[in-house]
Amino acid sequence: MKSLKLLVFTLSIAMLMAVSACASPPPPTPVYTPNFTESEAIAIARESTLSQEGGGYNKSVLRDCWWGSPDYRYIEGMETSRTASLKKNGLWVVTVKADWGTEGRTLGIHSCTFLVDDATGKVREP
Repeated sequence: MKSLKLLVFTLSIAMLMAVSACASPPPPTPVYTPNFTESEAIAIARESTLSQEGGGYNKSVLRDCWWGSPDYRYIEGMETSRTASLKKNGLWVVTVKADWGTEGRTLGIHSCTFLVDDATGKVREP
């Protein structure tokens, strides 16, 4: 009887070891590799919006956000910030902020936001 118990115990351990050896770990979570870099997403938004003909964009705001109005000069010491961040839904959120003025006066701070689809490269406003 004692040897039967030992045999059953040994077989149980062997079966557990066999089952655990056959079980595979869960597959790794896939890492999303974006099609564009931050600077590419910004460039796509810029080129797309500046080249739109009647695309529903306010041309003066686009002009002020991307390169300033011809009537005003860039304020020295002020920064134009352009950032892009990729969201989980596959959209790049491109934000452009620019301070514009003339003769040492700030005349406006312009902020524009664009969405760039990482899969297609298409640009739209939020």
